[in-house]
Amino acid sequence: MRSGTMLDFYFGDSILETKIDGPGTLSFDWKTDSNSISELACLVDRVQVAETCGAGTSWSTCSLSVTSGTHVVRWTYHRKDFGYFSGSASDRGFLDNVKWTVESAPSIPTGVGATDGSSTNGTTISWSSVNGATKYYVYRHTSNSSSSATSIGSTSSTSYTDTTGTAGTSYYYWVKAYNDSGYSGFSAADSG
Repeated sequence: MRSGTMLDFYFGDSILETKIDGPGTLSFDWKTDSNSISELACLVDRVQVAETCGAGTSWSTCSLSVTSGTHVVRWTYHRKDFGYFSGSASDRGFLDNVKWTVESAPSIPTGVGATDGSSTNGTTISWSSVNGATKYYVYRHTSNSSSSATSIGSTSSTSYTDTTGTAGTSYYYWVKAYNDSGYSGFSAADSG
């Protein structure tokens, strides 16, 4: 895409706008062919996050992480000064290869293990790290039924100590991974 032509003695913008649902990554290639009185900017929710300007600039790639929620992304080719445009530049901004990659919920945690009564301080549950997870939720029940399990806590690490269980009672434990896109399914159970 290219911006519209800016007429001499015209002060204004040429705009391309879209909505996206985050979280995810927005990437695009862009360049300008202008003099110093114009710029091409990218704004997310009216906040400028990147810009490029200059005569005959080469293509560059911009990549932005976007948080959860619905966002308005706007590319604006803006003439910053009222005046006569001169030179060999075309006085335009160019945008290409726009890609939106939605972040997905994390995969199911593996390697879940619970200590078997070896500690008087509670049962420690541990698991393998899940790529993209920002938090883990730990669930517990007295029978091997994840549909009946209750969440007992959360952590950003790969272990959690349950100090709320009743001494002498065996529990089954499950873990779910979480990020802004949602929850994983339940892990396989382990008892402790």
